[in-house]
Amino acid sequence: MSKSAVLLGSLALALALGAGYLLRELHAERARVVALQARVAELERAGPAAIPRAEPQTAETGHGVAPEPAVSHDPAQTPSTPGTKRVPSGERESPDAAEVRRQLLDPQIRATELAYARLELEWRNRDLATALNLQPNEAAHLLDLLAKQEIDERLYDMLDSDRVREMLANNGGRLTDEEARTRLEQRAERRRQVEAERAALIGDVKLAEFNEYVKAFPARAEVRELQTMLAETTYPLRSDQVTPMIAALAAELQRHEAERSRLYDGAKNPPTPEETIQYMHERLKLIEQSLQRRHQLAAAYLDTEQIKRYDEMLSFERRRAQIDHDGFVAVNRNAPRDGAGR
Repeated sequence: MSKSAVLLGSLALALALGAGYLLRELHAERARVVALQARVAELERAGPAAIPRAEPQTAETGHGVAPEPAVSHDPAQTPSTPGTKRVPSGERESPDAAEVRRQLLDPQIRATELAYARLELEWRNRDLATALNLQPNEAAHLLDLLAKQEIDERLYDMLDSDRVREMLANNGGRLTDEEARTRLEQRAERRRQVEAERAALIGDVKLAEFNEYVKAFPARAEVRELQTMLAETTYPLRSDQVTPMIAALAAELQRHEAERSRLYDGAKNPPTPEETIQYMHERLKLIEQSLQRRHQLAAAYLDTEQIKRYDEMLSFERRRAQIDHDGFVAVNRNAPRDGAGR
């Protein structure tokens, strides 16, 4: 091979690596902007009286808050951003949120965002056609629809935040029962419209399969991570292990999500510091129980060395949950008792 060929090959490799780095940086910047707008005013449930589903608060941001992020695995749903906090009455939105909304209303920028969302969906759901037994053109049309719905949902969330902010300003920082009920009904109706659009494209049977596929997304992501960890070892994850483990893990994760939801639903609004501490104790117990069940179910599918690596993954989750717990307990233990949780 000539020196010029080697030089050209090296240059091509450098350009490819540089392009990959640039794409990751653009992705990170885009995620930061979206996170900023999501942080502004997405109120869970019936407004600011509800316990915000957020990560541990610092001494500057408050106390008496239970961390239960509302996670949607639906490709067209914009996940709630950790760190979401209550919006005081009359608080103005950030310039970042206003700019993101303006961009989504601009046809050319919207087209770019749509293309980016479509690319992300294709990558995250690269097994979609196989899982649902779709023809390539059917999968492509479904991804097109999901991308459109994702952008529409993002814009809807921002406009909904505008409406909520106005209602809060007019009602002393709280939603009336009627306003809260109307908002929930509007969101339910929007969800029905989204489902109807999908059913019109792929039919009711495939839609039911797709919804099950979405529910199993966290399990698939976890098994993929394990596959990556084991890929370069002498004990890689085999294809006959993947499907049954995803199914078992999906059932466990859905069980755990239901347990966490029941715990959250039983919490008072707003909680006192003592109630938040107790909530965090119960939350940590549920997480530990789920981690133990996941270890047990994995043992039925994984070999000895594979289960050791899977336990490493579970260990990181356990440590993160403990940090969440300790952070909330520390903040609430030192919180003032008058007006607690407000």
